Amino acid sequence: MNRFAGIFCLVAALAARAELPPAPQFKGEIRRGAEGRLVLIPEERDAQMACAAGAITCIEVISTGDQPQRVVPLTFGQPFKAGDLPKGSILVARDAHGGVPVQIDEQSSHADASLRFAVVSLGLRDLAPGERRIVDFFRGAGEPLAGAAWTPPAIPGIKVSATLYSPQISEITFGNRHGTEAGLPFATNEVATLQLGDAPGERFSLRITPELAGGLHPTLTKIAYEFMRLVNEQSRRYRAFKIGEGGAYEKLWITTTEPDAPPFAVRFIYSGQARFKHETLQHHRPPQRYEVSPGAAIERLTEKRPRLEGRVAREYVFSAPLVNRETGRPHPQLTARFAMRFAKDDPRVRTDLSIENAWAYEPEPGNLMYELTVTQDGNTLHRQEVFTHYHHARWHKVFWTAGDAPRTRIRYYMPYFLASRATWNYDLSLRIPERVLSDLEAQVEKSDTRPMAPAMLTQHFGTTGGRPEIGPLPKWTALYLISQDPRALRAMLAIADAAAGVPIHYRDKATGLPVSLEDHPGISTSAKRAAPRDAMPVAGNDISPWKPDLSHQGSFAYIPYLITGDLFYQEEIAFWATFNMMAINPGYRGHGQGLIHPEQIRGQAWALRSLGEAARALPDGHSMKRYFQERLAGNLEWYAQRHANPEKSGVSPLGCLVQGDMPTKTAPWQDDFMTLVVAQLAENEEPGAADYLRSIGRCTTERWLHEPEGFCRQKSAGYWIEIRHRDGRFMRDWPEVFRANWPDIADCRANPALDGNPGSPSGYVAYALAALAVASDAALPGASRAYAWLSDQTPSMKRMQAEDPTWAIVPRTRPRPDLRSTMDGPQ
Repeated sequence: MNRFAGIFCLVAALAARAELPPAPQFKGEIRRGAEGRLVLIPEERDAQMACAAGAITCIEVISTGDQPQRVVPLTFGQPFKAGDLPKGSILVARDAHGGVPVQIDEQSSHADASLRFAVVSLGLRDLAPGERRIVDFFRGAGEPLAGAAWTPPAIPGIKVSATLYSPQISEITFGNRHGTEAGLPFATNEVATLQLGDAPGERFSLRITPELAGGLHPTLTKIAYEFMRLVNEQSRRYRAFKIGEGGAYEKLWITTTEPDAPPFAVRFIYSGQARFKHETLQHHRPPQRYEVSPGAAIERLTEKRPRLEGRVAREYVFSAPLVNRETGRPHPQLTARFAMRFAKDDPRVRTDLSIENAWAYEPEPGNLMYELTVTQDGNTLHRQEVFTHYHHARWHKVFWTAGDAPRTRIRYYMPYFLASRATWNYDLSLRIPERVLSDLEAQVEKSDTRPMAPAMLTQHFGTTGGRPEIGPLPKWTALYLISQDPRALRAMLAIADAAAGVPIHYRDKATGLPVSLEDHPGISTSAKRAAPRDAMPVAGNDISPWKPDLSHQGSFAYIPYLITGDLFYQEEIAFWATFNMMAINPGYRGHGQGLIHPEQIRGQAWALRSLGEAARALPDGHSMKRYFQERLAGNLEWYAQRHANPEKSGVSPLGCLVQGDMPTKTAPWQDDFMTLVVAQLAENEEPGAADYLRSIGRCTTERWLHEPEGFCRQKSAGYWIEIRHRDGRFMRDWPEVFRANWPDIADCRANPALDGNPGSPSGYVAYALAALAVASDAALPGASRAYAWLSDQTPSMKRMQAEDPTWAIVPRTRPRPDLRSTMDGPQ
């Protein structure tokens, strides 16, 4: 240990000379690394970060390898506070050894034209095993240092080969019910037999028991499940499966166990009165081989403008269809997209390969089954076993050629990251228990993270009940922001990758970008709603377990893009924002305007969030930057105009939001969702957001403030609250609301307990406290007092937020102590 003490003394001395704070005294364990060397592996969460005096912010680079690393290419995202890097200034990087080569790309600006976000690349060198190195960032003046000209290393000869299969897929529907009307029923003791193909051993018989008899979906669903069990237990040639909510009820799908097996017949042997329906969704075709060898495109890379370009790194982006080896024809849907990144003085090349089945208007959309191999100069980099690639979905894989990936990772100075207002202000004082992180690691390990698999996501978005992805940010994202633990990082990125398998990706081949409502104002994800000129080709085999919607949608790619700077996640942000407008009936959304108000309140909140993410994160030079900014501004303007004249537009005079299918009620928790999102837009100076926040924020805050007048604040986090009388008139004040909803409660002191599960970190009270936090930052009248009171009432909930910090959002400026003493009415 004396040897390590000496090293730490030397680091501290160098830090002092560079005007950096002393190196922290790390705890950790000694491990034996390469060639028998002892390496100190620091205990992560005991290490405290501190940036140098005068620095804008800093990061900590951590070596995770057991070998010295001479060249350490790092590219990552970094948000900045408004005004910290004004237009015309440059970013300067320094570590304990002096200046570090730095470049910034993909820049997004604040309203004052200062830098909001950038993809940062560093040319770090000589990182020792187990070393933790602080890199500070400063504002500089003048032109960025050009550095010596450099030529990218040899471009790798990568080839992607795929064998596409088209096995027969048959859909069987048991019974002929129509909605809630029963069809001809199956009767007790009848025997129904399903014959697949001609082999005697592929005959499956089911006797109808009393539990299976009937003609409505509960019993028909049981019959479908029983036949699925019989096929999967007894057959060697066929497999049966069910998808969707309730397993798609009475539907059952049959295919072959081998993807290249021949077609088969489907017959029913049954003498009863019930009905069967059989439809072939996909006909068998022989396997076809496709490949893309983008040699010519790669050779021309240096002729095109890189996505990232400077004295540290270059990244080139290009795409190419997979081509049939026999016919030479490109596949109408399957496309490979490459992002190749080179670093100065480093032979290694990072390739982020994404495979897309996402064209909106090209022929033959639908699911594709294939196996895929990626090789470099004959060496296999990746092999993907046979799987089904869903329509309008994508997946990706990162490869490093000419060597292993750098064994490093970074930690942000998270107080600054959050102070940039790129996201909400999560409670960094929480200490995430080791048990929570180890359990998260175990969940990721046992989850399915292959392409199109759900990882830990719920595939049917509308499934009832609380889920970790639903919140301002998902649970695993909040865990990462607070802990920066690598296990939380892995979970967050695994979920972001899984969400790429959801069929919401519609790319326009004419532009190479997600479909624009400006070009296709009548487009819709539902063929029945689309305008004829904008209707997309109908998918053939489109069965998928994914059922996305707006009201139960997480923010999957935003924070992953902010920390990695990867194009794949940037595009995911744009795809989700596009889908959220496309999914609404064109006539209701104002066609090309992309208005989202027809959705449920919670769906409106999460759709606004996605538009805000796209408007902020996309680079200023991106072709769709202005497009998303205008759609966001148009939605906020629509809300502001409606709330400016509540009497004529049907808006509650109390600021509460009314859902179209529940016109007499408000859902306070959904109001809180909208307050959270609009407050974030307002603090990022989105036009119209502040005005709209002042209107709806009244419902968030005032329902906690009127106990002296007769509204018991213990009821403020209820599920539904009536805000209209039976004759349609809005209630004018909170005492009137209380009398209408709780006429039997005469004394608030008789109901001391809070509604809304106040002991839970994910209950309605947790939502309310988070909304009051952002309302307090926005200086909404009474919000600070309401937050302080509710915070004092929920100590157990706040303790539990260390295990689930999804809603652990706190004010950026803590309420003053004197505000905690009284809740006597509005300020």
